[in-house]
Amino acid sequence: MPLTLLSRADQVAAHLREEILNRRWKDHMPGVAHLESELGVNHVTINAALKLLEKQGLLASQGRRRRRRIVMDQKSRSKRTLRIRILPYDQGSRYVPDHMAILDELHRAGFDSRLARKSLNQLGMDPARIARYVRGIEADAWVVSAGSAEVLTWFAAQSTPAIALFGAFSDVDIAGAGVVKSPEMGKLVHELVNLGHRRIVNLSRKERVVPEPGLYQRNFLAKMRECGIATGRFNLPVWEPSREGLHECIDKLFEHTPPTAIMVDEPQHLIAVQQHLSSRGILTPRDVSLICCDPDPSFAWCEQPVTHMSWNLKKVVNRVVRWGKNVSEGKEDRRHRFFNSELVEGATIGPPPS
Repeated sequence: MPLTLLSRADQVAAHLREEILNRRWKDHMPGVAHLESELGVNHVTINAALKLLEKQGLLASQGRRRRRRIVMDQKSRSKRTLRIRILPYDQGSRYVPDHMAILDELHRAGFDSRLARKSLNQLGMDPARIARYVRGIEADAWVVSAGSAEVLTWFAAQSTPAIALFGAFSDVDIAGAGVVKSPEMGKLVHELVNLGHRRIVNLSRKERVVPEPGLYQRNFLAKMRECGIATGRFNLPVWEPSREGLHECIDKLFEHTPPTAIMVDEPQHLIAVQQHLSSRGILTPRDVSLICCDPDPSFAWCEQPVTHMSWNLKKVVNRVVRWGKNVSEGKEDRRHRFFNSELVEGATIGPPPS
């Protein structure tokens, strides 16, 4: 075999390729001037090397005077097991059934899947802080759980693929797996009103309420108005994402004109609300009706079955796994998939106290 002498551009390209595969740079290449200074070669050689990497599928041009974006072609991706990390909403939701099922199925599919140590809540749902944290993690793809629109918009702009697991992704160009709950919520509001309830509260996470209510929350307020109930901040209170913040919110709600029905977004919050109310002698459903907008396996063990919304978790998990396979094969996947829910009647709702 004849000896092939590499040009200086080939040598620089080979060096940069190795650095890219070792994840030295996460999203974009340094500028030409920076590489010229670091490597001690002129800008002509640097530009030629970068163009070679574009042809090889590792870089994508973003136009004149803009840094090249780091991408991965199918061949490059197949050289290692795809490392998929789940970024949970908060520490309390790290080990919810959704995350555990997704981790298990991703592992079965051959991926290196793990939960990130920090959560969106710990990082203040702040894109700048999240960016610093994510860039320090060795990951080829991210599953972002219950992210705000601002956070998901940041992930959508990165070269590292990401999928939104629930959260505010409806208007974001990012892969997503979510559940349609508004129709069942509408049925629930009508049922509560027919029972005589007028003071109905939806207890949602802060980022789903401010600066503007999300789609589900807007639909909730619209359904209330359809039933002839004037709405305001009382129906969609803002609370700080902590145990103390939740307790303070509940205490304020029951100070003067207490709600007669509370729809709680997530199981862990419903349990906290029910326990806190019980400590004050406020019982379900005698004094207040409680409904959870998510399912949880623990509901099957309750003496009083919890009224809640349920859906096929397997379909959500399969969507995430399919996305992971597409990413591992070098396919771009930014599709939104929504799955239907159903209202499961329990023993935690009744007529309002007289």
